[in-house]
Amino acid sequence: MRLSSALVFASLLALPAAAATRSTCATTALRELPPLASATTGILDRPDTVTTRLVHETLPLLVHHADGDDVSGALALAEAARAWALQVDSAGFAPPLPDDVGFDDDGGDAGLDIYLAPLPPGVGAVTVSGRDVDVDNARDRRPTFIVIDPAQPDDIVAAAVHHEFQHALQFAIDARESVMWFESTAVAFEVRGRPDVTAWHDAVPAFQGQPQAPLTTDGLAFSVFGDANDLRYEYGAALFPLFLDDVFGAGDGVVLRDLWTAAAGHDPGATDARDDDDNTPDWVTALPDVLGVPFSAVLLDFTAWRTLAPPLTVVGEGPAAYALPGTASLASQRVLLERLSGTARTPSEAEGPFVGGCHVTSASQPPPSSSPLFVRAVSVDGHALGAVIVVVKDGAARTLQASGGSGDAVALDTVVDGGAEVVVAICDVDVVDADAAPRFAPITLTLSTSPIAGEGEGEGEGEGEGEGEDEPPVDCGCACDATSSGPSAGDPRNMRQGLYVLGFFVGILGFVVKAVRHRRRQRLYRKPKDPTG
Repeated sequence: MRLSSALVFASLLALPAAAATRSTCATTALRELPPLASATTGILDRPDTVTTRLVHETLPLLVHHADGDDVSGALALAEAARAWALQVDSAGFAPPLPDDVGFDDDGGDAGLDIYLAPLPPGVGAVTVSGRDVDVDNARDRRPTFIVIDPAQPDDIVAAAVHHEFQHALQFAIDARESVMWFESTAVAFEVRGRPDVTAWHDAVPAFQGQPQAPLTTDGLAFSVFGDANDLRYEYGAALFPLFLDDVFGAGDGVVLRDLWTAAAGHDPGATDARDDDDNTPDWVTALPDVLGVPFSAVLLDFTAWRTLAPPLTVVGEGPAAYALPGTASLASQRVLLERLSGTARTPSEAEGPFVGGCHVTSASQPPPSSSPLFVRAVSVDGHALGAVIVVVKDGAARTLQASGGSGDAVALDTVVDGGAEVVVAICDVDVVDADAAPRFAPITLTLSTSPIAGEGEGEGEGEGEGEGEDEPPVDCGCACDATSSGPSAGDPRNMRQGLYVLGFFVGILGFVVKAVRHRRRQRLYRKPKDPTG
């Protein structure tokens, strides 16, 4: 069988030890795989090793399993019905397209087929899409079938049903959205469907560890500054759609449905998803109409929200409801407030921000004394910036924000009470293309415990505005204000050469995926120089 839109994924290359309890969804990586290469894996073939079929009494759902595996079959069918209730009946997604058309084989039914069959090592589940059901319009809607490996624990199989069911609904709307949006929203509905299954927590550090990355990117696209042993950025990015659903919606998934629907469309001249470089509209361009606020405001609000992960957990705020582990803290460049020199510096690529990402700094203020903190930043390239300060003390959080127009400086100031933690994020809030390669957006940043010359020249909304001349950019790396307690997340000293390959099969997939990604990107990253020499 040949899949016309190959949708398996970079995280297959190097599954961390935590993934032993849950293998990776392979759906989005297959979109990146050339059809010839993907066909050789057999992962796209409809399983022929299952002989027993269960049909739901009222819904167009079918589960195929091996003889004697009635327990797993019944579990999968029950979870599929629950997923239908949550995602179709409650959230309002259109039902998945039947898979008796759109495929080159003779299989499929007038409903959604779910197969419980063995998959290659490291692959726990996959949703396979067929052909566009109507090539004459500017929509790319595809039928699907689902394959889940039943060798996984029952709770993991159950969560996978919700995850893959969301992929089937996504394909029925728009097969050309970004990898990050595909996987992050699928994990979000997995969380909604089975909140008792927390295996998704394993991927959150891959996302929280890269705040400088564009919110829209994925693990492979941003692998240069990530941990080569964990490329699951887009899975941990489920925090973002969960944030949208909690803050802008009612926690029922309707907001996510609206975004998927509003983003449907593509370049009619593109014959293949991999060649569709102008996937317009996309979920980023749909945000303002659906949410009623611009992308910049959403990015700043989410940045403050994701800051409140352990150890800065605040009851009732941020992601507290998801009981994230201590490894899910937002990575930052640590500084000592008493050593802030007030000297402007330009953070490196490893520190960010990239367009749509944030440079994050954090510090503690020892008790009992308090300390003022002044922040000023301006984009080197004339982009629009936003600033966020979050101060956490005694289980309560205080947040300040400022934003400016293109080329404006943003400035904030506050008092950090004794015993408090403070996090400062400077974000490039220019609207980012959801499908574009990550693009570094250097800033000039000044942190000080006394007023900064030049504050207030832009149109930022923060406190501490004043007058004065801009300070010239000074690139002094981390030597100006940073502590020497160790490299920060994304530091080039933490980078590893190459990728750890999990078996021959996964290695072949990885190299092909990487080659295709490379072809789509317009430039290569430069590896930052190691400041240690």
